[in-house]
Amino acid sequence: MSAEHPRPDDALALAEAHVRSAIVLSPDNFSPWFDLAIVQAARRGGLLRDAEALKAFGDWRVFFNATPCVRGTDVDAALQRLRVAGADSEVLDRIDALREVACRADSAVAPMMAWTFPARSLGYY
Repeated sequence: MSAEHPRPDDALALAEAHVRSAIVLSPDNFSPWFDLAIVQAARRGGLLRDAEALKAFGDWRVFFNATPCVRGTDVDAALQRLRVAGADSEVLDRIDALREVACRADSAVAPMMAWTFPARSLGYY
């Protein structure tokens, strides 16, 4: 989704509902928590207007994989960018607690996550 989208909140509200459903199904998986932080940061305006943050998330291949894979110190950088952009601290704390499973194949909740969020909701394809 671009910052110029005519109704970004509608699309992001739908994305948030999908991600929260995924969290209910699998609360110990990294992917839906990370996706929720991205949705929150986008809904609150900080992420969609931060070209450097979007580039960093793109470099980490967050938007085009079935599950986000942010490794090592990049997790700290991602958490900081999401914090500045407006993600809830409780969500960021959960991501931090799940960092060790971030790049495991089983951290993806379901194949639908690849098309539901974040790439499709943010308008990357």
